[in-house]
Amino acid sequence: MEENKVVRRFVGHKGRIASLQGNPSEPHIMLSSCPGKVNIWDMREGKCVHQLNHIDPYGGTNALAAYDDKGLIFATYLGRGKIHLFDARNPKVGCFSSFEIKTFTKPNFLKFAADSGSYILCQTDNELVVLDSFNGEEVSTYEWDSMPVGPPSFSSNSEHIAQGLANGEVHLWRSADATRVNTLSCEGPTAAVFNNKYPLVCTGGNRTDWWIE
Repeated sequence: MEENKVVRRFVGHKGRIASLQGNPSEPHIMLSSCPGKVNIWDMREGKCVHQLNHIDPYGGTNALAAYDDKGLIFATYLGRGKIHLFDARNPKVGCFSSFEIKTFTKPNFLKFAADSGSYILCQTDNELVVLDSFNGEEVSTYEWDSMPVGPPSFSSNSEHIAQGLANGEVHLWRSADATRVNTLSCEGPTAAVFNNKYPLVCTGGNRTDWWIE
């Protein structure tokens, strides 16, 4: 970054990149794309070390993938209304668990909670759904009247979720029961992210602000 030059290129996706995440414990990055493709790359060598493919018969599905906070497992959505869980240390053995999404069919974002992945957060265009990562049961659902700006964010203890909206509001909810605990008023369409260690929320729209949780 200091020299402002490209160090490595990862070539192998023909469709639009839908998600990108680094493994917290290994020098790997995971990229997903449409239609139904997930590649895991070694950042040091630029080689693809594992690949998942699934062609959605209905077309147009973005593959999604996310590591848990320790990099031990990862979740994928490859269409057909299912989330699959893999051992990140040995993904070639296949998924060790999967569950159907019962209340919606096409999420556009996946994220594990920070507290060892007890929750999986799924975002669609007009709602957030929190799932139990062990059995896929719906824990809570959040809806809004304005378009979301950026992905949702878990607090460091995973008790709260922040979502920025196009109307300049940032909504804060309790993960366990969908109770809105606060609404932050910002200037212009605003994204929000929790600090991963301290009880702070950063919002960015026409200006950048820090809020104490």
